[in-house]
Amino acid sequence: MHPTGYRSLALCGTEYARRVLRGEAALLEVPLRTFALELALALRPHFFALSSIAVLAGASAVAATPSPRIVLAAFIAGLGWGVGQLLNDLLDRQADSVNAPDRAIAAGRLPAGPTLVFATLLGIALAVGTALVHPHAWILAIAAATLIIFYNGTKRRLLLGNVALGVLMALAAAIGACAALPPRPSGVGSFARELMAAWRSFLFVGTIGAWYLQSNYEKDRPGDRAAGYFTLAVALSVRASAAVRGVAIIAIAIAAYAVGSLPDPVSKSTMMAGALLGLLSTIGPIVRGTDEAALRAYRASVPASILAMLALAAPLLGRWGTTVVLVLALALVAVAFRRTPNP
Repeated sequence: MHPTGYRSLALCGTEYARRVLRGEAALLEVPLRTFALELALALRPHFFALSSIAVLAGASAVAATPSPRIVLAAFIAGLGWGVGQLLNDLLDRQADSVNAPDRAIAAGRLPAGPTLVFATLLGIALAVGTALVHPHAWILAIAAATLIIFYNGTKRRLLLGNVALGVLMALAAAIGACAALPPRPSGVGSFARELMAAWRSFLFVGTIGAWYLQSNYEKDRPGDRAAGYFTLAVALSVRASAAVRGVAIIAIAIAAYAVGSLPDPVSKSTMMAGALLGLLSTIGPIVRGTDEAALRAYRASVPASILAMLALAAPLLGRWGTTVVLVLALALVAVAFRRTPNP
């Protein structure tokens, strides 16, 4: 976002702190129960699956079975996605007033000052928690935190937002690979070499993340234009954006199969389901070419992204683990879309 957006957020935080310290405002500014409920929804738990499964996909390239450190890494990545959503909502109030005026921060139900403090403290705690995943995981955590903070600004540059989220998801996969590596002391160079053995997984996870974001941008075109963003979806028509997504999801599936990233029937069938659903999500926008069609298509593109990402994690999870994760993820997504058309 333009620097004034970050400056405005910083001023909001300092003004909130000043008012609280002087006794001019309550700590939460709303009742605790209201704050907790609105905050839980604003974290977008229905999307935790994307970053958590990215971790599992990265671990799958290194390990054959899950471990407590892999589970911890997935938990940290899921909550990290939530922190990113809070910061994005705080910076995106102008765009959300058009795209999603019912969101808690845009609607004023969740005060900005306390939300910023909570997001900052949670982000720090998660970054510290990565030390339990691997001695060198903090390097990746700092890189991910930097991208989360500055992601909003990338939406003013063509394609930069897709690249930024793709890199962020690849970092989540790398943290998953960290969790699967033995936590023995080693130099940074040796650690990097071990990690990069899973580079194909990082690449596919990042590409799927960028594909998901394109569908997100596609349905957010009205508000993004109003906020002065220049995403690929804003630059293209709805039809052209959907066509790009259609070609891209098929290319991802074919490439993953060709390089052996889908080694068993479960991973192959899961990727096929994701690719078909992703392709299906492009039909309405291509036929109608409207923002409303893009918003409706988002209901299909979210589970398509989850399926494609989960296909890369299937070798680690096995048939039943993949099924359980898929059912839980899709159930949360279904609940979110029942509550609002643009969760």
